[in-house]
Amino acid sequence: MTVAYNTNIMLNWILEIAVGSLLYGVYATLSIIAVYYLLLSKGLSLSSTNAKPRIALFASTILMLAFCTTFLVIDIDYSLIQLETVAYDPPQWDIAGLLTNTEIVANFMERMNI
Repeated sequence: MTVAYNTNIMLNWILEIAVGSLLYGVYATLSIIAVYYLLLSKGLSLSSTNAKPRIALFASTILMLAFCTTFLVIDIDYSLIQLETVAYDPPQWDIAGLLTNTEIVANFMERMNI
């Protein structure tokens, strides 16, 4: 592997993390605004009209934000673990198993967020 190849890999990882973080920031902002308006307009009391759909919408918004946050963290962790494999002194621990487990969790979180 050449230095240019390793530099290209690093630039791709940095670009992927930067774009993912930017989109997550927009998503988190819109989710917080949606939760704020859900709580502000009529609240989540069970006595108000349309209370059950509002509670369901509130819960689904919070769950989707949690799944999205977990996916972003796992995706960054996956990139950082892969970074160690292209180093001059590769790690001595089982990196293939760790990458496989991390990819399984990332796929699960991505599917839960759809």
